Amino acid sequence: MHSKRSDAPEVKGFLDVGQPLLEAQVVDACDSLAYDCHDVDDALSVGLITQTQLALVPFWNQAVERVRADHQAIRPEQLQPTVIRKLIDWQVIDLLETTRQNLTTQRIGSVADVRGCQRLLVTPSAEVKTLKAGLEAFLHENVYRHHRVMHMAYKGQRLVRQMFAEFRAHPQSLPPRYRDRADKVGLHQTVCDYLAGMTDRYAQDESLRLFQPASFV
Repeated sequence: MHSKRSDAPEVKGFLDVGQPLLEAQVVDACDSLAYDCHDVDDALSVGLITQTQLALVPFWNQAVERVRADHQAIRPEQLQPTVIRKLIDWQVIDLLETTRQNLTTQRIGSVADVRGCQRLLVTPSAEVKTLKAGLEAFLHENVYRHHRVMHMAYKGQRLVRQMFAEFRAHPQSLPPRYRDRADKVGLHQTVCDYLAGMTDRYAQDESLRLFQPASFV
């Protein structure tokens, strides 16, 4: 279980067992690392931000310097993907080394040691943690709150609410295996689970099927 919301109902049963297992800590760290880097890459690619703006972010700026030191003749079109790879490589290597040090200094030799440790073991170094926090602050301010992103978020929320109401009102519209599941766990939970398992593309297609029945979906 690697949730950042300790007050979530599904987490309560795990709060008294100690620290998450190493596997869960790795997943959490890798999720955060990957999301940050890919969000920067995507935001640049669709024009939400520019490299000029990112030049004020220390993590990005230092990664650019490392890339230019390794590839002095790099072409402009190669810079973005190369810097993104550098950010990923830098963080992965740092995470592995810092985690190895943590396991040694904390004398971890068993699952019980992991559970009983007073701190997370799979962590970046203090330097990278600070650099990463600066990048995430930039993303929150310039990407996640961008008017184009907010517009799509509100649109997605409306779509999900509409489908939730429709499936609650007409459960026969659910796929057969979800109709069967509704008899066992309840319609409300089943509809929630069905919607939660949708990709963006599948949700769009399902919305067309529900509300525009003439479309070929």
